[in-house]
Amino acid sequence: VVTTNGTPRISLETGSSDVAVNYSSGTGTNTLTFNYEVATGHVNSDLDYLSTSALALNSGTIKDIAGNDATLTLASPGESGSLGDNKALVVDGSPPTVSSVSATTSDGTFAVGSAIAITVTFNETVTVSGTPQLTLETGRVDAVVNYSSGSGATLTFNYTVVADNANTDLDYNSTSALALNSGTIRDAVGNNAILTLVTPGDAGSLAANKALNVAGAVLPTISSSSLAADNSTIAVTMSEAVYNTNGGSGALEASDFSLSSSGFSLNFDGSNDYVNVGNVGNYSSALTVMSWIKKGSQSGWDDIISGGNGDILFAVFQNKLVLGGQAANPFNHDTYSTTSLNDNTWHHVAATYDANGGTNNLKIYVDGTLENQATKTGTFTAGDLRIGSNSSNTENFNGLIYEVVIWNDALSAAEITALYNSGSGLSPSSNSGNYTSSGNLKGYWNFNEGTGTTLTDQSANGNSGTISGASWSASTPFTYNSILSSTTPTSISASGNVYTLGIGLSGTPNGSETLIVSPVDDGIYDYSGNEASTSQSNNTASVNDKLPATIASVSLAADNSTIAVTMSEAVYNTNGGSGALTASDFALSISGGTADITNNGTPTSFSASGNVYTLGIGRSTLADGSETLTVLPADNGIYDASGNESSNTTQSNNTATLNDKAPPTVTSVSATTADGAYNTGDVIAVTVTFSENVTVSGTPQLTLETGATDAVVNFTSVSDATLTFNYTIASGHLNSDLDYTSTTALALNSGTIRDAATNNATLTLPTPGASGSLAVNKALVSDGVLPIISSVALAANNATIAVTMSEAVYNTTSSDGSLEAEDFALSISGGQATMSSATPSSISENGNVYTLGLSLNR
Repeated sequence: VVTTNGTPRISLETGSSDVAVNYSSGTGTNTLTFNYEVATGHVNSDLDYLSTSALALNSGTIKDIAGNDATLTLASPGESGSLGDNKALVVDGSPPTVSSVSATTSDGTFAVGSAIAITVTFNETVTVSGTPQLTLETGRVDAVVNYSSGSGATLTFNYTVVADNANTDLDYNSTSALALNSGTIRDAVGNNAILTLVTPGDAGSLAANKALNVAGAVLPTISSSSLAADNSTIAVTMSEAVYNTNGGSGALEASDFSLSSSGFSLNFDGSNDYVNVGNVGNYSSALTVMSWIKKGSQSGWDDIISGGNGDILFAVFQNKLVLGGQAANPFNHDTYSTTSLNDNTWHHVAATYDANGGTNNLKIYVDGTLENQATKTGTFTAGDLRIGSNSSNTENFNGLIYEVVIWNDALSAAEITALYNSGSGLSPSSNSGNYTSSGNLKGYWNFNEGTGTTLTDQSANGNSGTISGASWSASTPFTYNSILSSTTPTSISASGNVYTLGIGLSGTPNGSETLIVSPVDDGIYDYSGNEASTSQSNNTASVNDKLPATIASVSLAADNSTIAVTMSEAVYNTNGGSGALTASDFALSISGGTADITNNGTPTSFSASGNVYTLGIGRSTLADGSETLTVLPADNGIYDASGNESSNTTQSNNTATLNDKAPPTVTSVSATTADGAYNTGDVIAVTVTFSENVTVSGTPQLTLETGATDAVVNFTSVSDATLTFNYTIASGHLNSDLDYTSTTALALNSGTIRDAATNNATLTLPTPGASGSLAVNKALVSDGVLPIISSVALAANNATIAVTMSEAVYNTTSSDGSLEAEDFALSISGGQATMSSATPSSISENGNVYTLGLSLNR
């Protein structure tokens, strides 16, 4: 076969449009192959070629090896040797098509909740996989109906009418309303069905075949909401034109919308606001009352929940929490909390009483902690109760109340703590952990309504209250509820169906808050008078995080070497939410004391574990305990995931007082004894002064330089930073300028000398004779050595004798007065000579040598 100028082909019989199939392969053999691909519209129940001349050269050649042109005549179609005779090939290139859309449900009008079985019929039997869908025209929101079942050529889609669906003559929404939805619709040979439907309303359509009136009310809805990046406004798009009357007139006002953030409290003005919750039942001999309050400045009686004479009085008086009986019946209201509650801060308050509880059967709790208790007797008389006042509408509460609960059981301290739950809240309606008293609830008002004049009892006892005067507030004890200053938008502007509402924020949102915008009851209507529901979809927005990460706490290592810094959230060193922190992202500083920060304030080491960063602290010297270490983020150093930069100037919880690690040192050695010379038996009070106050245990010792034998002096007393060693001069001690023996002369002797931080003192003394030493500070002579005659020399003529003294001597005890002849005594023994006088006849002095005149009788 040569195809240089053309390609042989064979024409096949494929129905209304025959197909010419090009030669594919086989040259050099006796068999040629023509590859035929079935196309849409091709049909033949026993595939064959068109005629005996169906094989054509088409400018190509078919020759044998000798160059003879092949004879191209084929066997007659269907005859022996033909394709139809040799093979049984059925060609079906015709996909299933939709012939009709109808419904097995009878004609009629269908309200919300009604079911309509819609059928789609094909021109041949089909099989279905997955869940094809049919989209119906049902007003503003089209209904997408899933495939339910099939039989032969007919598929069934079961449609249930929902609110807002409306069409007086139900039909699908377009010719492409039937979709596979990742499924398949195929005939027996695998042809994918053509899903095109008859044009809605035309013959064969659902509307033409049936008369189905879908009458689900079409209510105006919030179709979308978009929060401004700075959280100042939210743009609310309504599904249609709306009004604030059901007559199709009246522009919307801010008060037609309500803003919420998941929880609410009631604001009581301290004048005449209250909630009447009625008689909640028997709690006469045992009860617990609990609430969250945020107290204003009023300092008289502020009743949280109270009744009449003989009923409970759970209140704040003079800013202290109290539980008693109204009119001091059955017992006086004289057991108060220790915490003052007028600090404009949310506090969890609770009190329990058990008439049969014995000693301390009345207990007062604030923020989960028992603050006072007393022993009381008597039972309450249960009657109508009011939140925010007593039964006479006096003693009105001034401030915010969130959540009020009453049990006819005295809860344990563990249960109170569990309910307080460190400020995160725990529902009294169900037992959890240590809390096991949900079955004893008599009334539980959680204040979640946020609008209206009814306060719903969540205890299932039906004790719902009627609000009088008190107004709703978006402030609650919990962070995620604290973003709104008002539940009513602060402003409104309209552009078509888009309403931009102003948002009053309280504090800085941290991104965990969800803002909810809803139509108020009887607030928003469409032209036909359909009222917008207070329950909506597409009406929430996550509030944008504008709260930078802060230092939540710091923890200083005992040895001052590191400080662990806990950040309030995950942080990064770029404003794109990426990049691990490094040491240079923090700055350290020290104020006060003796130690300074080193390394220019950059931590000397760094490690991270979650949100905790442990920073190495470089110190110039040991801290004396008066230094304050401050940790701050570096400028442009720390960001949260939203790109908020942590302040590098203003932080709380970011300081720590360095631990005293500087040992006391000796600053001076002196004496309280006056300068002078002291003899054997005299006492000299030697003082050793340290750089800070010290305490002493045992008997430290100080070794003094006292001649041949050094004196070891025991510690006597301590006053602040000064130790006293009382030194008694002993015989043989001698030092003309008293000092200690060496820089190591102070020894513990198994005792201790420590500062208030238990740092052991450094005992090194100033070098003897140097500044700060005893010898420099004082002029003390220790003289415990007696003067003696060290030698005598007799003149050759026996007229005088020279007496040499061992040291300088005087004739008074005050180191003055020259010696006189009478200060010596002479005697003679043996031989013939005698003394005419025991007193020398004369005396002369030369240093320590005294020459005495002798009077001899020869």
